[in-house]
Amino acid sequence: MEYKSLNLKRASIKGRVTKFTNQLDDLKGYKLTPTEINVLNQRLAKIEALFVEFDGVQNQIECLDEDNLSSELDTREAIEQTFHTSIAAAQMIISEHTTSKKLSASFNVSHSSAIADEDDHEVIGFRLPVIKINNFDGTYYKWLEFRDTFSSLIHNNSRIKNVHKFHYLNSYLEGEAARVISNIEVTDNNYPDAWNLLCERYSNVRQLINNHIKMLFNIEQARESDKSLRFIVDHVTKNLRALSTLKQPTEHWDFLIIYLVSAKLDNNTRFKWEEFIQNNVNYSEMPTLEMFLNFLKGRADVLESVFRSKQDSSKVNKQTPNSSHTSSNNNKPHISTRSFIAEKGTASTTTTSYRCAVCNDNHRIYECPKFLSKSVDEKIKMVAKLNLCTNCLRSHSQRNCRLPGTCRNCRERHNTILCQSNKPEIDKSDSEPVAMSATTSSETLLCTALVDVINPKTNEIITTKALLDSGSQCTFITQNLKEQLNLITLPSSTHNVLGIGNIPLKLGAERCEIRLQSKLSAFNSILSCLVIPKIAGKIPKSFIDTTHLNLKSYELADPSFFEPAEIGLLLGADVFWDLILSKQHSLGKGNPILRQSKLGWLIAGPMHYPHDNNKKNISMSLC
Repeated sequence: MEYKSLNLKRASIKGRVTKFTNQLDDLKGYKLTPTEINVLNQRLAKIEALFVEFDGVQNQIECLDEDNLSSELDTREAIEQTFHTSIAAAQMIISEHTTSKKLSASFNVSHSSAIADEDDHEVIGFRLPVIKINNFDGTYYKWLEFRDTFSSLIHNNSRIKNVHKFHYLNSYLEGEAARVISNIEVTDNNYPDAWNLLCERYSNVRQLINNHIKMLFNIEQARESDKSLRFIVDHVTKNLRALSTLKQPTEHWDFLIIYLVSAKLDNNTRFKWEEFIQNNVNYSEMPTLEMFLNFLKGRADVLESVFRSKQDSSKVNKQTPNSSHTSSNNNKPHISTRSFIAEKGTASTTTTSYRCAVCNDNHRIYECPKFLSKSVDEKIKMVAKLNLCTNCLRSHSQRNCRLPGTCRNCRERHNTILCQSNKPEIDKSDSEPVAMSATTSSETLLCTALVDVINPKTNEIITTKALLDSGSQCTFITQNLKEQLNLITLPSSTHNVLGIGNIPLKLGAERCEIRLQSKLSAFNSILSCLVIPKIAGKIPKSFIDTTHLNLKSYELADPSFFEPAEIGLLLGADVFWDLILSKQHSLGKGNPILRQSKLGWLIAGPMHYPHDNNKKNISMSLC
């Protein structure tokens, strides 16, 4: 009875804070009167008191319902996030209206960059762009930026009450960083302790220096492109600036940094750099880091200009095609890449005319989605009806076919697509493209990692769980993740995805580019991804007990590998082997192994359950 009563009380609290949030949404954009500001202040005080009440109720529920503790903790996190968001929003509205009355320009400590000097009250008389404080997830190399920005805008601002600062701090923390202060009650007196605890945890100077130096040593191999070179310049500058802030003698590191970075340059850029030294530096002198970075910036400008010129030339060629150029391109061989298996037609700047006998579209019949979606018997009937050659699928009889070769399956003289041994045991015509490896949900772990996926155009970042699969020669991204990042669709040829038993599945000609960033190292790479509706179900299929595994000393690529989660990205062989490192560690007989990678330690392999020898759930992909 007590549990039911507490649940009702929690539901009431959740309803009240949700209603308060909706009221705040209605107030945004309106100029409030002094009376309305006072009313909002009173409501905010009640919500803060309600937050304390919720914490007590939730503590009692968790004590009574220990069997569902994980679910209750998720509920706590969701409701607390609603509280933090609504309290921060209310404080922002109050701050905007209060300061706009006192100052000639509106001032908001956390979301506005209108500058007010605390001592002489000198004010800029216009609104500047919003200053955004990026969330901090516990990654060391992000700490200094977060600490300095938060301190400047919020922590050192005497106008903000400590309890409000605490709410702001909670709203900007996530992941491991949020857990550091999660057990501290949100009160005015506890804020200094929370801030000091966070600073103590992440202001480990030795650890910070190690991380920034590691970022410099782990610079990825550069490509001959303006984006790649500019990334290196920004990467080096950012980490050296941080090390200088940490009182490291970076001004004496010029030659060391030049040596490290030049070793990562492409051959042409390295050659140009050596030429530059010969022409601009005396034999008795050494090039400076400033000189080197300026060279890279200039080289990036040149590559960008060349790339734009090629793009402009390509556009002109498309508008006024040249017949001789077209014919020369037609002689290029058909190029294919495979991913369970994925075949891609040759991309060309000219338009090659094909006429499909099935749908009349501009592609070959063996690239036709309509034809490939049919069963083997239906394909044979269709080929006979269209009077096509059963060997090369062109418009002549088989006995007049001059194409050498036989079926790859049975060695008979017919096209492999028409082979009776290709008959699947399932109906594939309505299958949804799913790119996943064969897995066992309860006994075998797959390689997964938490990665940052970045929109190269907007720098928008989303953290997602990625599945690593060396059996795929393509990288896949889900439609949902593509839409969340607002990625631009790039032109591409049609892709025919074949899975187990060469079962063809429909996959549209949709491709996009992402920047993949490791959360634990400097690994950063631009990847081309095929867009697919869904990669896999939740991995793993169910919660896995890992209490018998000793993982405390390993920085895992996926700290939550034992919890079922959606897969947003599949990393294929195009990037897989760039990520894998040499170190490997066994967790014992019947247990998975650990493999070091640039994303962290990957855990994969069989899980041994001493008390359950019959537990086996197998799922397989069909593409």
